[in-house]
Order: sequence, then C-alpha cells, then structure tokens
Amino acid sequence: YWERGLLEATMDATESGAGTLEAALVGGADEPYWGVHYDFGSPKRGSHLIGPSRAAEIAVNAVLPLVYALGQHRSEDTLCRSALDCLRNYPGRGDNELTRYVAREVLRSKPRRKACPQQGLLHLYRRWCRDKNCGECPIAAGPL
Repeated sequence: YWERGLLEATMDATESGAGTLEAALVGGADEPYWGVHYDFGSPKRGSHLIGPSRAAEIAVNAVLPLVYALGQHRSEDTLCRSALDCLRNYPGRGDNELTRYVAREVLRSKPRRKACPQQGLLHLYRRWCRDKNCGECPIAAGPL
C-alpha cells in the first residue's frame, strides 16, 4: 500500500514537478499516506509530521534513490527513468558550506541550483575533498 503510493507520487512528480512528491510526503496530496500514518502501517490523526523543506530533503536523499533501486531490482526501465528524470529536474535546496566549497575551490564556479548537481558536489566533497585526495579526484584528471 505505501509502495504503490510512493511510486505513483514519483511518476506524478516526473510529469507535474517536485511539489507533487513533496506534497505526498507531507500529506497534501489526494489520499496522502503520511497524512494518515505515524509510521509504516500505523494510522494517525492530526497534523503533519514533516514540512515541505524536510520532505524535499527526504525525496532527494531517500525516496528517489529507493524508487530507482526498486526499478533496477524489478528491471522496470520506466520506473528508473522516472526517478532519474525527477531527480534531474528537482529544484535545488539552499547551498551549504560543502557545496560552496567544492564549487568555488574545485570547479571554480558558482554553486549549482538543481538538486542533482548539488548531490554531485556533495559526493565530490565526501569522496575526495574531505580527505584532501586531490590526486585521485576525477576533476584533477581533466575534463570529464
């Protein structure tokens, strides 16, 4: 039941935009799962558990990777493509110290405004910049 709602929200978000997925997580969509549950399978009444900002973070960091992995597991290319398309078009969240550092010091550019490139900046930082592994960084090798 929760899986079907999650997949439908992701497919809808691919067509309608990120707000659809966030609304489903917050509880603002038709028949929202989280609007009537405290936890998986535990019904609730009352206010929302999370706000739009937290829903956006959950969508980018957990829901879309989960939907993509599920598509891979099921060999459903359409599901994988929907998760990737949604992530590629997902609006970025606010810059933070790490994304600004990698953009400025490594890429010599301004921070990115979409969620997918922001995730890439965070990956670069955690994989190479944090431990100063500059010689192993793919950026050091030249254009990608």
